[in-house]
Amino acid sequence: MTPSRWNRRRLAMYVGMAMLGGATVAASAAPIEGISLVGDSYAIETGGGELRVIDLYAKFSLSGWNVLFNAYNSEISLIGGGTWVHDDLSGACPGGSWLPALTPSLVANDSFVTIGATQPGATNPTIIDPLFAATPACSSSLGSGAGWANPSFDQVWQGLAKSNTLHDGATLDASVLIGRFVIDGSAPLNSVLSVNTISFTYYANSFIPTTHAGVSGSFAYVPAPGCGAVLGVGLAARRRSRSRSVGTVASSR
Repeated sequence: MTPSRWNRRRLAMYVGMAMLGGATVAASAAPIEGISLVGDSYAIETGGGELRVIDLYAKFSLSGWNVLFNAYNSEISLIGGGTWVHDDLSGACPGGSWLPALTPSLVANDSFVTIGATQPGATNPTIIDPLFAATPACSSSLGSGAGWANPSFDQVWQGLAKSNTLHDGATLDASVLIGRFVIDGSAPLNSVLSVNTISFTYYANSFIPTTHAGVSGSFAYVPAPGCGAVLGVGLAARRRSRSRSVGTVASSR
């Protein structure tokens, strides 16, 4: 299936799934409020070495309840060198998957996408479309136009925005986890998670789906524990104390 045909079918699926009480609701063209991206960047040590991780969140500015349904038309890449780490039930490089259902319990060792469900594993319902990179474990690009979603209203409430605790202990209100992007500790120190664009469908204080297109952001990886001296004490300390950064929000189209 070509990307254009997939996008048309995906849009029809999302609108068709927006049903409660037997009534189909129409999609809205403009968001009530904005969505920004927040990256929680941290480094860990595992039995297999050192890893550098960015947990990516969609943060809502609208008060009340917000439910994220899907992310789509994304252009996400790893800038500066290196590839994302995948080590899940489908294998490692050149295998691996972005599906969170295939991620084992050691979740920090694997990259995956999700809509809200912070714990990967068999019960995570997130689905991905065919636009994802063919060799995800060896890739530095998610795949042009890649999208992911909750499959039905039975699980859609996992996308409910809530307070999430970041790795520096700070609280991120009204947020939904949308992905974990892991690189090896030996990757170049200037590696950056670049979200050139991503679009969302969500529900904001109503059951009418709203779209927000053109959200973007750029997030630096914190150096692994053994790399701090290379950057200089001051820079390393500043990055570690400020383990998150907020992406820019483009105007909705």
